[in-house]
Amino acid sequence: MPRLPIKDDTREVVVEDVVDDGTSNVDVKDETIEGADADDSTGRIDDDLNDIDEDDIEDHAENAGARVQEILDRFGYDSLEDLEEDFPNLKDLKETIGNKDAKQLIADSEYLAKVKEFWKQQDEANKREGETHDETIERLEREKKEAENKLLKRDEKEAKAKEDKQKIKQAEQMVKSFNSTVLDEIENVKDLPKEYKPFLKEFLGVDNPANEINIGLKTEVRKMAKDGIKRFNDMAQVIIKGYLEGKIKVPKIKDGDVIPADGEKKPQNLAEARQQLYDTFGVKR
Repeated sequence: MPRLPIKDDTREVVVEDVVDDGTSNVDVKDETIEGADADDSTGRIDDDLNDIDEDDIEDHAENAGARVQEILDRFGYDSLEDLEEDFPNLKDLKETIGNKDAKQLIADSEYLAKVKEFWKQQDEANKREGETHDETIERLEREKKEAENKLLKRDEKEAKAKEDKQKIKQAEQMVKSFNSTVLDEIENVKDLPKEYKPFLKEFLGVDNPANEINIGLKTEVRKMAKDGIKRFNDMAQVIIKGYLEGKIKVPKIKDGDVIPADGEKKPQNLAEARQQLYDTFGVKR
């Protein structure tokens, strides 16, 4: 059977044809080819690294920087940050026009504007033919007022959209600040078991599903309630387990603070309410 030699830098591999039973034979000869060195490839890489000139690297960096600045200047950008900020709009524009010629689209738009202006003038001329001078003046004043009202509504709509966008941004910043403050307070609580943190975070309003659902849909409200009850029961089991394992100490009741048989002692202020919550979870501050 024919033997097909395959050579690399250091050894020869001989592959035989497939035999009748579907198997094949592969012979690997570890004979070093004359003139080849097993460490040649490593040596060549080391030599190539040693041949790199630091000045060449600096030149390449300067050329790349100059090229970037040339692109920014050509398209009217002051910095890479400005280009990065505008890039999504450019991408959306590219997806909108596809492979169409942008210059041709502009030309078509300008032509369409001229056609509309022509027919606008024709329409105006036709209207004046059936009007008296006073009727024309009255109509033009009416049309002017309608155009002004339309422009005013457009400006009001844009101003409201801008205001709404600003409010949304402010609200997002407030929520972010709220979450950050709550999480910091939770982290500052001493000896707080890590199993409590997710429940306590949700209890205090951070990433609480109740803040995200559509309260107008009963299905979402029902699901949120069921999930919340399950998480509460899971948390109760964690607390019970903590007591049984001795990880949580039973809160000490001070003299005069005995809870009446007909119900729990009601806190008189925010500080007492907060302390009662910590005592419930066995948290030290």
